[in-house]
Amino acid sequence: MTLDNVLTSNPPTLSRLTTQVNFKHQPSAIMNLTPLRIALYFALSLFSIVVLGLAAARLKYTLNLPRGDPLNFGNNFHESIVAELLATSILTMLWSWYIIHVIHKRREHGLVSSFRRAWIPLFILWVMWLVGAVIATFSLFKRLPFGVIVIHNAGLVRTTEFLPIDSTSPPFWTLLALYTSTVCFTNVGVIFWPSLFTPIKLGPYTLQHRVVLAPLTRLRSTRDTNVPQNPTMKEYYSQRASVPGTLLISEATFIAAKAGLFRHAPGIWSKEQIAAWKEITDAVHSKGSYIFLQLWALGRAADLSALQASNPSFELISSSDIPLSKNPSPRPRPLTTQEIAEYTSLYATAASNAVHKAGFDGVEIHGANGYLIDQFLQDVCNKRTDEYGGSVENRCRFALEVVQAVVDKVGEERTGIRIGPWTPFQEMGMKNPIPTFSYFISQLNSRFPNFAFIDVIEPRVFGGNSEPASQNLDTGNDFIRDIWLPRPMISAGNYMRETALMQTDEYGNKNEDAKKGQMIAFGRYFISNPDLPERLEKDIPLTPYNRSTFYLLGDTTGKGYTDYPFADEARL
Repeated sequence: MTLDNVLTSNPPTLSRLTTQVNFKHQPSAIMNLTPLRIALYFALSLFSIVVLGLAAARLKYTLNLPRGDPLNFGNNFHESIVAELLATSILTMLWSWYIIHVIHKRREHGLVSSFRRAWIPLFILWVMWLVGAVIATFSLFKRLPFGVIVIHNAGLVRTTEFLPIDSTSPPFWTLLALYTSTVCFTNVGVIFWPSLFTPIKLGPYTLQHRVVLAPLTRLRSTRDTNVPQNPTMKEYYSQRASVPGTLLISEATFIAAKAGLFRHAPGIWSKEQIAAWKEITDAVHSKGSYIFLQLWALGRAADLSALQASNPSFELISSSDIPLSKNPSPRPRPLTTQEIAEYTSLYATAASNAVHKAGFDGVEIHGANGYLIDQFLQDVCNKRTDEYGGSVENRCRFALEVVQAVVDKVGEERTGIRIGPWTPFQEMGMKNPIPTFSYFISQLNSRFPNFAFIDVIEPRVFGGNSEPASQNLDTGNDFIRDIWLPRPMISAGNYMRETALMQTDEYGNKNEDAKKGQMIAFGRYFISNPDLPERLEKDIPLTPYNRSTFYLLGDTTGKGYTDYPFADEARL
């Protein structure tokens, strides 16, 4: 029986196929497979894989199809790619040899009179390959209509997903072609796709790219009750959720009135605040995106007049009695250990309000920029002599207790934290923050294996300003990456498209783990470009921001807030 008969008969198993093809009785076919011819067809096949992979990537890019990884490699990206490429090489060699063999057998039996006509079956097989690739790549289901299960992870490891091959399965070589084409249409496209625009798993959620809306104070809430003002704020967040699969981190939000207070900044303790935030989260979810609430307590950075207008008994508090130089009187009062426990509980309650009542996907604890948690972490402010001060372990105690309390309420996978080791904003800036923050991140790493993410401010930016902590630019936060990656890590710090690509890809070349976990937060350019992920991916020019409209207290007109154009509108 010839191979042509094999393909048109009942679908064989691999063992039956090798039995039916007795190469000892077909010496001419083997002799015609010269090394040069084999090399030529093998090279042609590999070249076709690269071309088709790039074409598929370009098609996904042009049609705005799911980015990078439609078959869900997840966090096994690197291992999958290595295994898939090895599998592709082996399968492509077999596939090329098979095509050549069929052509020569047809010539040998007089079924074709010339090599030119022998390309007809080759063309048919190639069409099968392409059709299979399109179906396998863009199918919404892992199981295809004709019974083939698409391989969605390492090919050499996961072969059991399409075995055994029996009488109800497609012919072996068709299956082989489909798998090879699936690899070429997905993996090669992924290889040439910047990491910034590939999916990432964040707790229970799958983001479609690594571009994150940074937490941005905008002061559009009500003056005295700190209620988000809708529909203005709802429209603002909804616009920035317009690219599906985007992660938004809300503006800093007070966990309680006594933990503030600034006028026109939002809170999450009252029913009115929770209801307003629920409208916002519903709008974000309707766009297919996700939103975390940033939990905020000011400590010594609070506006005392706003605090006492809310309640005359409220006062400035901190880890110690060291005031900010810009506001030396009155001096903040150090929290007692009982009050520290109370604040820990306030964080937990606020997290529960956010996730269980207001509909947020998770929370980010604000532990940076000289606010309350940072006032405990950094020794320039924390001069305590009890269990919350002095040693690195003691200064990290409050932050770790807050994280534990929040995790107990909403779960590890819905909890993140922002830190800023190098930021001198609000008179922070330890001489050497590495021991403190190395310990803190190591503790998070060991205590909370399913922690959603850490959000780290780079030394090139601090607080709401753009001045770099230049003396630390050479070291930066690589010491944190070495501890935390490949777990999700957001980096923030005046990133532009080029520097974001460098951070996610060039650092990833030195440390492959970075490609698995690294995300980039954008602030000011996300204000002026509501569709920023799309603009960055397609390299569309960015709309400049207007700094004078960043903080229009209580404004509901949308000026400098919801009136920035989308890319399509900007082209008109």
